[in-house]
Amino acid sequence: VIADGSAYLQIDNGSFSGAVGTFDTSENIGSTGGTSSLSTRIVINNGTFTCGTKTPTAYVLRVNRQYTTMTINGGTFTNDYNNGTATAGHTMYFSTTTGVVTITGGIFISKGRASAHVIMMNNGTLNISGGTFYALNVSSYSLSANNSSKVNITGGFFTFCDELSSPFDIDLDIDVTYGNSMGEKYSYGVYINTSGAVRISGGTFMGGNSYQALSVTVNAADVVVSGGDFYGHRAVSVYGQLIVTGGNFYHNPGQPNAKIIDIRHASAKFYAFGGNFNGTHVSVADISTGAVVYFEKAGAAYIYGGSFTLGGTKTDGTVFGMNTAGTLEFMSGSATLSNGVTYTGTGATVTKSGAGSLLRGMTNGATVRVKAGSFTTEDTAAGFYLTQGVNLSVTKGSFTARENSTMFTVSATNAVLNFAQGGTAALETYDSATGFNLSGGEITIAAGTFTANGPCLVNFVIPEGKGSFSVSGGTF
Repeated sequence: VIADGSAYLQIDNGSFSGAVGTFDTSENIGSTGGTSSLSTRIVINNGTFTCGTKTPTAYVLRVNRQYTTMTINGGTFTNDYNNGTATAGHTMYFSTTTGVVTITGGIFISKGRASAHVIMMNNGTLNISGGTFYALNVSSYSLSANNSSKVNITGGFFTFCDELSSPFDIDLDIDVTYGNSMGEKYSYGVYINTSGAVRISGGTFMGGNSYQALSVTVNAADVVVSGGDFYGHRAVSVYGQLIVTGGNFYHNPGQPNAKIIDIRHASAKFYAFGGNFNGTHVSVADISTGAVVYFEKAGAAYIYGGSFTLGGTKTDGTVFGMNTAGTLEFMSGSATLSNGVTYTGTGATVTKSGAGSLLRGMTNGATVRVKAGSFTTEDTAAGFYLTQGVNLSVTKGSFTARENSTMFTVSATNAVLNFAQGGTAALETYDSATGFNLSGGEITIAAGTFTANGPCLVNFVIPEGKGSFSVSGGTF
């Protein structure tokens, strides 16, 4: 079916397939004709749509004509690997800069070979409020948004796992990884590579083993997540700028060394003003070896709000993992960012239970500044654990250590821990917890309130030549 010119096409049911694909909305293949007064309008309410055998670009839906408006309320759309030799076709493809596609329902499947995505956007505007999007190939995206595409997602299920018919079927407590009918356990998830505005306020997103539910590239400049549920070996990989004001973010079940937010480029900027970053389910299997926020590369994270939690019994699990010389700041208040919008946060809540650490500084040159927030360690967790030359400064914030945990552990000779003059930070210990366990580094306390409701507030065993401990202010 080709819809061209000033056409209106409504499909309520039927079965459609073809050698090129089901729909092509262009004057000629590859053209971008059309004017605002000569537009194409398509409404699909139901039906079965399957791509054909053209190599290499077989599409189910192709929107190429300018000023095309397509609304999809239902139907099943399949780019079928077994139906031909398509190697780069997509279930839906559009490149019109003025086209608008709105999806409220339907099932969209890509079984094509490598790089055959469910939705491939090179331009235009996409609005999704419902539907299920299955990317079944190891290197396929459920959505790839590029160039200056604009995306608004308020609902929908984006996954590699066709064994799940609904987000309600996801079980975080299993100790095996999910797969699909093609035998794959891998998928890239949603790929944001556009300079246009991307807004996600709802929906469920899954990424397979070793991959992410959401990838924000270096070209992405205006991506805001205010809601939705994200599951992945990396729930989100951040290469560019990502702003989070809400939503739920989880590790995939059954996967070791998983991260929820992974900073993967030196120019990456992650802003959190809210959201639930939840790793408490990692007590199953051994996925507690991962992190909630992890610095793979030396980017930056600015934490104005949100809840960050990690459970598990592995000693190398951490809420914040500084693997490279990045910058991590905890603060509160308002900030006007590069998209011209002002966001506000009231400070983060960070909790580490079980073993492991609240923050692990495992590289020289990393910078951590704590200006706000509430931090809690439980069980045997190590709190802020500086094993390399990390510079940690604390001016404000509330710190609570319970049971057998320790809030600040410094062992590296070149590590720096500074409670700056004029600060109002407050540390309190309970049970058998320890406030400070110091065996190396340069530790300076000039302000703050430190209260022990247990046997030891400061355990100070720095050998000669391994550092120093200086107290010039504060209440103990």
